[in-house]
Amino acid sequence: MTPQFQKNRPIILERDGWVCQICEIPIDRDALPFDDRAPAIDHIIRVTDGGGDELDNLRATHRWCNLRREHFLFGEDELVAEAARERFA
Repeated sequence: MTPQFQKNRPIILERDGWVCQICEIPIDRDALPFDDRAPAIDHIIRVTDGGGDELDNLRATHRWCNLRREHFLFGEDELVAEAARERFA
């Protein structure tokens, strides 16, 4: 993680109101780092695709939603959101 990413992390969580910007379900502020509902920061445009750590390229997400978007369904926010709503229901 870059220093800019680390600096922007708390700013993003507050800006987004501790709500996952993929599934729109609140993020658990007290979740342990490996919990599904733990806070994570998502790069809207991947770093490998030229995205950076600027505020307008970052958004608050659940750890679970971020991992699903990144590793399994990148770019398909609605599919991740649907699965998250079922998982967290």
